[in-house]
Amino acid sequence: MYLFAYGTLQPNSNLHFFENNQLSDFLVPKCRGSIKGQLLHIKNTNQNIEYPGVVEVGKGNDIVTGTVFEIVGGDEAFNIMDKHEGYNPELSSKDSAVENYYQRIETEVETENGEVVRAQVYVINRDSDYFGKDFIKVLGVIENGDWLSFV
Repeated sequence: MYLFAYGTLQPNSNLHFFENNQLSDFLVPKCRGSIKGQLLHIKNTNQNIEYPGVVEVGKGNDIVTGTVFEIVGGDEAFNIMDKHEGYNPELSSKDSAVENYYQRIETEVETENGEVVRAQVYVINRDSDYFGKDFIKVLGVIENGDWLSFV
């Protein structure tokens, strides 16, 4: 099983979530990759943090780049990441649409060597109550689709 990470789940991101949660115990970096989608630059003004969020996965011509990881820790890796991303996989689809800030979906990722793999990816749920809060600000679109080079 693979994970495609484009933001704070990558090593050396601005929030250092990967290092602080020892995700290297559960995620083995395989290569760089990309998906179709739009990368938003978001700010939580309550916590004074900035982070990315992908929307429109699989649509349009925008490309988001990131890291493809092999998941070796199974559910333990997802337990850590799901909590960080505000995603509860146990919610019904109706409740999930309102309560989950991010959704975890499976999508096709093109690797840097041209191979296509299916991977889990966290995408912003623009319908969630959290996304609609006044302290969540979309600062714009990251045109080059690369969070690490952006920060």
